[in-house]
Amino acid sequence: MKNNVLLALVHVILLFLTFAVGVLFLCFPFAGSFSAHLAELILYKFQFFFYLGIVFLVMALILAFSFYSMHRKSFIRVKMNRLSYDVDVMVIEGYVKKYLKENYPKKKIGLEVFVLPKKKLEIALFVDTLKAVEKRHLLAKMEKEVGRLLFEYLSYTNDFFVTLNHK
Repeated sequence: MKNNVLLALVHVILLFLTFAVGVLFLCFPFAGSFSAHLAELILYKFQFFFYLGIVFLVMALILAFSFYSMHRKSFIRVKMNRLSYDVDVMVIEGYVKKYLKENYPKKKIGLEVFVLPKKKLEIALFVDTLKAVEKRHLLAKMEKEVGRLLFEYLSYTNDFFVTLNHK
């Protein structure tokens, strides 16, 4: 979800920047004195453009880092006997989605899997409004069943969290 917000923000910024540059170029033929002032600024006050270049480079680096962190894969390390291997959270998400489809075919339950600090796993479920009794029952059942799934398919025995959120 946070990825979509950042991506939407970047799209809006790029849209406005592109629009502003387009309007600027359209106005050049009709603004004679503005063109002369801009040419003077470019010729004699080039330090301004140096600092403007630094600002744009910093913004580009921040965007590049943001995109990198958005699309970086998340892994969880699983140890089994003497072997250890990394499991992509998308694999875990696939197992849990399959379980939800089989056991709750009529309910629309959203799902996101996160790797928290210290490599703890969080499975966030997004459901429509439920009664308090249904929430407790669903949460208890999901903790038990997801724990069984993680152990059965991946031999995952570490702690994990199941959280229940409203859409």
